[in-house]
Amino acid sequence: MTDQVDTTDSPKGSPTAGQTNRHARRAAAAHGGAKVPRDRKARAQRLARYLEGEIAATADQRVVLLKALNSSGIEEPHRDHHAYHLGADAHYCGLASGDALAMMGLLSTGPANVGRLLVEAAKAIPNIYVGRLWPRLIDANRDEYEARGRHVAWQRRWAAYKVDHDSWVASLADATDDWRARAMTSGQRHLVRDTAVLLDIDIPQGMTRGAAHDWLTRHGANIVYRKQAVR
Repeated sequence: MTDQVDTTDSPKGSPTAGQTNRHARRAAAAHGGAKVPRDRKARAQRLARYLEGEIAATADQRVVLLKALNSSGIEEPHRDHHAYHLGADAHYCGLASGDALAMMGLLSTGPANVGRLLVEAAKAIPNIYVGRLWPRLIDANRDEYEARGRHVAWQRRWAAYKVDHDSWVASLADATDDWRARAMTSGQRHLVRDTAVLLDIDIPQGMTRGAAHDWLTRHGANIVYRKQAVR
């Protein structure tokens, strides 16, 4: 005779031993046939919290980035940035800051002359990097190129001065005070010095803004018409 489990004393609604075992087996099957260790569960919870924090941080960074992009436009790099990168190759090829005027003077001789000089200099070394030829060309006629370079540099300063100064004078045409009696501007002072050096004359001192304007107009015109160079 087979023994039977007496369930008459089990409270109503309470699981029997068989039901309890079945629930345990189902839970184990749901986790791959084994119970999940507490330490693994804790690590999973920590990882979940970490990822939630990372997502929140990324969202915050995205908000900050969007605000920055919306509040400030993309700015053109400073001219020194361009000068540095363009000059890096010239420096690599053997040129230095002291060669700047001579290089300007060489280039002011025109494309036909520069091309002819490059072709002649490359005959001995036909596969040389073109930039390596600049020091050789400059050293072959440095004094003349530096003189031409000083004139080109002055032309550029003069053109910039005329644009700035003429517009400034026009804006003060109806002013009550006499702008001519004011102190000479920094731009005038530098251009007066460069002009005097170029003309090989004494640098005038103590001029007012009006006197400097007259002096530059008189001597600057002489330079402009004395020698034309490529700018």
